[in-house]
Amino acid sequence: MLYEQIFGQLAQRKVRYLVIGGIAVNIHGYPRATGDLDIMISLERDNINEFITLVKDLGFSPRIPVKIEEFGDPEKVEMWKKEKQLKVFSVYNPQNEFEHIDVMVENYIDFDSAYSRREVVSARGIDIPVMDIDDLIELKRIAGRKRDEIDIKALQKIKEIKNEGR
Repeated sequence: MLYEQIFGQLAQRKVRYLVIGGIAVNIHGYPRATGDLDIMISLERDNINEFITLVKDLGFSPRIPVKIEEFGDPEKVEMWKKEKQLKVFSVYNPQNEFEHIDVMVENYIDFDSAYSRREVVSARGIDIPVMDIDDLIELKRIAGRKRDEIDIKALQKIKEIKNEGR
């Protein structure tokens, strides 16, 4: 499975999402290794259901032992957040476990606002919405992991370089 196929399906099915995480960091100009696709989606019921249908059609399965449809049940998701401290819902391709998508179960930044500020990159005719650099820095600040601190420093440096060029 290529990211191209996933992005193509997300666009075709009109799933409202933003690329976040390592791939977004790469797109903004800081090359670092990443092993998954991290996204934030609009948590509106129809959008979640379309995402669920998409990953099922691609043959993906949840990493945790639940039915994939349960991601569309707000009560189940709340239970996962409380009982399992779940921050992302991970789905993977059982044919190739290196192919996986992590989708945030709670949006720590308002999705609609972030979506309005998104940067769109085109690859092979597919428009890919990427979280804007300021929102990405804020999201990483909220996450607060060591890896995020490194990304924040790199992203701030990229912002400085871009601002010098203006």
